[in-house]
Amino acid sequence: MIESCTVDRRRGSQFKGSVPPASVVEAIRAVLGLELSDRLVTDLEILVSRKRRDMAEKRDRQALDAIEQRLNQQRIDLQTEQNRLDTLIETLETAEDNLRSAQAKFDAEGGNLAEAAPQLNQQLQQLRSESEHHRQNLRHLASDLLPLALIQPLLKAAHQQGQIELHRQQAQAAQI
Repeated sequence: MIESCTVDRRRGSQFKGSVPPASVVEAIRAVLGLELSDRLVTDLEILVSRKRRDMAEKRDRQALDAIEQRLNQQRIDLQTEQNRLDTLIETLETAEDNLRSAQAKFDAEGGNLAEAAPQLNQQLQQLRSESEHHRQNLRHLASDLLPLALIQPLLKAAHQQGQIELHRQQAQAAQI
């Protein structure tokens, strides 16, 4: 007995998200007696409208008939729109399922990297631009005051080298 319940649950989970055919829905409604209650509601509405007509005066009857016709037309329009809405909802759900599966496939095939490529290219371009800006600054410094700033340390180094040479020559001359 427990095994059959388990099997039934597994079978039931297969159909959890699916929409049953209209004939199945009608059969369930007929078995549960839901169709009978719908018919009773409709019959009661018809009976009430007939009683109103019988009790109303002639001119009131015409107005009542016009109102009932409009009401019936609005019910038909409402049902039509409900059917359209149901169809659109089904179409939307199908499209969302297709989108999810396409997104999963896209992600599985490296889609995340492809999505990040424009941002990475933009960062690369920005770094290249900054690098070029720094090169321009270095060129400007090299052509402007930097050579003059290098002259003084070079002159000091040359002066020190000259002093060392002078002391060495004087030491050699003193030894001779």
